[in-house]
Amino acid sequence: MSLRGIQTKANNGNIGLHEIPEQEVSMDRHALDQLPQFLDILGIDENPMGIFYTDIKPIDGFSPKPNDLPTREKEIKNEIDWQKVFGQFSCVLGNIWRARKKKTAAYFSAQQFGCPGGAFWLGFNKPQTETIIHYVSTGIPNWTEGEMYCESPDELRRMFEDMLHRFDTSFLKTKTWTTVKKKITRSQRAWGEEIK
Repeated sequence: MSLRGIQTKANNGNIGLHEIPEQEVSMDRHALDQLPQFLDILGIDENPMGIFYTDIKPIDGFSPKPNDLPTREKEIKNEIDWQKVFGQFSCVLGNIWRARKKKTAAYFSAQQFGCPGGAFWLGFNKPQTETIIHYVSTGIPNWTEGEMYCESPDELRRMFEDMLHRFDTSFLKTKTWTTVKKKITRSQRAWGEEIK
């Protein structure tokens, strides 16, 4: 069984989804053996996806067109062309869905984010812009209706601020990764796999 994953690397900002060769999968053997039964119980008949790091941009696949990332700093200076940003809108989940269906890559970066809201959740843009906070909640008078995903800009802003705290203390930025690497190394030793 091969696994697919979303890949990201903090230093170059790329995220992508692609097939992981069997030999690169480090996973508890019992869990790996039980995976087909688990997926069958869930009614899933395709390979799962996961997240991992890489410096390598996938050769093929789906990715949004390059665009200028709208940041809070640019917004304050009125340097964002929102018409262009929304004109090149490309849904993150839509790219992942197409990649999954075509069994190829979906990849993202700070230049290829597709959706300004998605750019935040992918970790490319923090803090979130006020325009997106209003767009996702109640809308912007005389410009656009809101998506109404949250009852007010204040409530959505609180949610984004909470997520920023979680991003700043998340798995990717803490010493927890050291623990994970130790577990991977122990697993590789236990199964006689080459340790890189």
